[in-house]
Amino acid sequence: MQMAELVDKIVAKRAERGFVTDPLKIYVLLTEEVGEIAAEGLLGPSLFSYLDASEG
Repeated sequence: MQMAELVDKIVAKRAERGFVTDPLKIYVLLTEEVGEIAAEGLLGPSLFSYLDASEG
């Protein structure tokens, strides 16, 4: 197998799996994930409520 064939297979597999190389798209995806994690922390039980419950 030639190097070009290998690279083509890698590129095809990455595209099939939704691999992202565009820096702007990566930034948007990461920003969305951080926002979701932050929302879970704000809307869900806090760490302090768990600590208070374990002490009593």
